[in-house]
This record gives sequence, structure tokens and C-alpha cells, in this order.
Amino acid sequence: MYNILHIYHPKQNQIAQTQRGAMNILTYTDARNGLASAMDKVVQDREETIITRTGRESVVMVAQSEWSAIQATLHLLSSPRNADRLREAISELNAGGGAEKELIVEA
Repeated sequence: MYNILHIYHPKQNQIAQTQRGAMNILTYTDARNGLASAMDKVVQDREETIITRTGRESVVMVAQSEWSAIQATLHLLSSPRNADRLREAISELNAGGGAEKELIVEA
């Protein structure tokens, strides 16, 4: 999934550098000892945190709203036909097509 990954010690407030940008990485022990602040950071920064475990697969902590958005995106892309329509619409917008419209919110 990641082509470049450098891991630094989280107690020194350093983060890993990946191809797509910075990512928080904590050991299981550090995550356990600072769980509340780790959760707050995930929610505040809208960035996932990888929690590493010795001899076991790592896990990812992500804000609930981000997880819901990921699930919605996966659902929208699960149909090849719908995924093609979305990609075409994105290409059209990137090429300067489309029109901006104001949303009307009914109370």
C-alpha cells in the first residue's frame, strides 16, 4: 500500500513519512498509555494512526466520521458502472467542465 515508510519513535513526537504524506504511528504500549490523547488527535487532525504490535498485525485508528466517509466511498465505487460514471464526472470537472450550483437546504 505504501511505497515509502520511515518510522520514528512516537514518544519523541515524530511521525512517519509516507509517499502520500505524514502519518501518525504509535506502538501498542504508547497507544495504551495515551489512549485518550491519541483518540483526540485522530479526531482533531482527521488523520489515521497506525498502532503497531510486536509479532502481530498492526491496526489503524480512524475517526468515526472518516470511517463513515470511507465506507460510503467504497459503496459508491462497488458498482463498476457507477464507478465509471463518477470517474467520468471527476475528469469533466478537472478539465474545467461542469457548473457550480448553490445547495438549497430545506428546513
